Amino acid sequence: MKYDVFISYKRQSINIVKAIEYILDNAGIKCWYDSGLEVSAGRDYADIIAKKISESKIMIAVLSNAALESDWVKAEVSSA
Repeated sequence: MKYDVFISYKRQSINIVKAIEYILDNAGIKCWYDSGLEVSAGRDYADIIAKKISESKIMIAVLSNAALESDWVKAEVSSA
């Protein structure tokens, strides 16, 4: 696996995600979330996310009211 953890979240929780990544990274656990994600022409964002999920051992879903209403977060959790 390329990543230990895929982090699913809603943008309002980005500070929490960064804190989780910092703690896990310091423990040697490699995380992926969509920071700095650049979608190339002809590449679908959903395909990129699905690939990253499949390359991860586990998923952490940072749940908030906004995340629970997000179609993207629901799709990521279902995919994982």
